Amino acid sequence: MASTEHSSVAGPLFLEPRSAGDASHRLLGAVGCVLLLEIALFSWSFGQFFCGDSLYYLWYRVDTAAQAARLLTQPDHLSSYRPLNYIVSSWLLFPLFGINPLGYHFVALGAHLLVSLLVFRLLREVVARPAAALAGLLFFGLHVTNFYITYDASFLPDFGSGLFYVAALLCYAHHARSRRRVWLAAGLASFVLALLFKESSIT
Repeated sequence: MASTEHSSVAGPLFLEPRSAGDASHRLLGAVGCVLLLEIALFSWSFGQFFCGDSLYYLWYRVDTAAQAARLLTQPDHLSSYRPLNYIVSSWLLFPLFGINPLGYHFVALGAHLLVSLLVFRLLREVVARPAAALAGLLFFGLHVTNFYITYDASFLPDFGSGLFYVAALLCYAHHARSRRRVWLAAGLASFVLALLFKESSIT
């Protein structure tokens, strides 16, 4: 009788952690499936040439620190203020990939995958149910707009600002929960970086 009681009590006790772990693994697996779907849908551009705006960034490269400083202190020749696009394109992407379109396609899709993960993490922070966060990730990650944004680095203003925009919101959510100033500082820094990619981040 004692052994029967022990097994009936111990069974659920041992199953609870395993059940929680299984749920966590299922959630991670579902997130992984969404990311794989994103890759399958948006990697169609990998065999394509540059989009027109990418040629624009290649043409207006920033070669000196003085040029970068000028971009940071005044609008560009299109009367817009997006200095980080020129700086990242000139000092990071072009030295890495030159005029090989494939590298720029990888960067655009990789940035979208990273933004998708941050969106999911933000939703997990502010939404109680994992299923709701997963639904939000599915909607955001596979939205038709991303056919354009993930084409190549011509959409650097969009995925660059989006990356730091979501990071700013996530840091603020951490701050609101923990009241740690480091998260508030990180959120403000991310917001400034988002603004330097695209002014619409002011929203």
